[in-house]
Amino acid sequence: MRYIGSKKILLERIKQVITSNVNEPVKVFCDIFSGTGVVARFFKRNYTILSNDLLYFFLHIAIC
Repeated sequence: MRYIGSKKILLERIKQVITSNVNEPVKVFCDIFSGTGVVARFFKRNYTILSNDLLYFFLHIAIC
């Protein structure tokens, strides 16, 4: 799903920033502005995901 605010095009850059700034092994990724969950889905292969969004609608997208 695309909408204004999507972070899909930023995924590789987000990964680079995390990799270059986190020096310890990390098992949990927190997506505090989850929206459609595109960032959480990208990182779920390597992390346990915690996500949050103000809009209840996005819970249904994440569950699907």
